[in-house]
Amino acid sequence: MIENKKLLLVEGKDEEGFFEALCDFLGIGDIKIIKTNGKERFKPEFDAIINAPGFEIVTSLGIVRDADNTMAGAISSINSSLKKHNMPQPQGHNTFSSNEKIKVGIFIAPGFQDNGMLENLVLETVLTHPVKKFSDKYIDDLKGNLAPTVDDCQYNFPRNEHKARLHSFLAGMEHYVPSLGIAAQKGYFNLASESLNDISHFLRSL
Repeated sequence: MIENKKLLLVEGKDEEGFFEALCDFLGIGDIKIIKTNGKERFKPEFDAIINAPGFEIVTSLGIVRDADNTMAGAISSINSSLKKHNMPQPQGHNTFSSNEKIKVGIFIAPGFQDNGMLENLVLETVLTHPVKKFSDKYIDDLKGNLAPTVDDCQYNFPRNEHKARLHSFLAGMEHYVPSLGIAAQKGYFNLASESLNDISHFLRSL
């Protein structure tokens, strides 16, 4: 049963935890955050949300998704679901579109480059943290000494460099937590960072 006029759809539990922390920090208490269980499950989960009891009261809908390979591809995928339900279709990252019933916004993380994910954006908030310098060096050393950089190495560099950099940073904290969302709620990231200005404005605009 949907009881909020403003919804924010995010990919998974980590994103849910991060945006709960960010909304709390910003003093935003009227947005219901819903995880869609990853981009692979977005379409059926979106259909279920649209058809859920109470959705008719929703006046603002925000959708946050990782760019992964391309921002344009993520936007196109989201808009195909919006089109299916005759809903407004924002034409770009960090934009809104509306009709007489609902306003819809899309934010593609990290927002400052064409590929990547929320992890990239979050790490921008800790660029001056001493752990960040050494965790980056660790990942860079791995990248330079494992396959595919080194042809004859039998060990491969992590397939998801973005998550590897995040968890390398988290591993250097006094109390390690294996979750972006929990780490955000514990204050491991600087939620006042200017790097979060765009996403903060997006949330306030819902």
